Amino acid sequence: MIVAQQKKKENTAEYLLYMWQVEDLIRACGFDMQQIDANVISRFAVDDDVRRQIYEWYDNLRLMMLNEHLEKTGHLQINKNVLNELEEWHLSFLQSDWEYQAKYQRALPVIAEFRTKNAADGAQDSDMELCFNLLYMTMLMRMQQKPLSASTEEAIKTVSDMLRTLLLKIKRKEEESMEKTE
Repeated sequence: MIVAQQKKKENTAEYLLYMWQVEDLIRACGFDMQQIDANVISRFAVDDDVRRQIYEWYDNLRLMMLNEHLEKTGHLQINKNVLNELEEWHLSFLQSDWEYQAKYQRALPVIAEFRTKNAADGAQDSDMELCFNLLYMTMLMRMQQKPLSASTEEAIKTVSDMLRTLLLKIKRKEEESMEKTE
């Protein structure tokens, strides 16, 4: 909860990847709050009040996942909404921002290749979903200390660069919007 709040303020991409990891942690604990408490929540060095808030946060996410039938795979609607918002910004900047268009053109071969690999599953993911799936898979591979090829590392750098540019442009637009309302 604390980490998620911080990441949501600072970096939408890190927030989304963190939330996907939380979903997987909840699944790995079999949606059992005792296991989640023992394996996840107990590791936070916080006072009892904050620990209770974290417990409630995980319990709410767990219940949402069960209500949305995400026992095996998939992402919470709240996380899909974040991804959809990023996709809307992505499409908007593709129409209006030459710098972002250039970053996208560099990343497009990676996105297209990943889309082809995922098409075997019948998935028709958006550009943003494909990019985040690639980053999440990479994060998991690194956590498992699995080696990544040089070409994979380069592909990840290209996609990360595009996402970094997207997030910076979103932040600028939001700041401009805030200035106009003041």
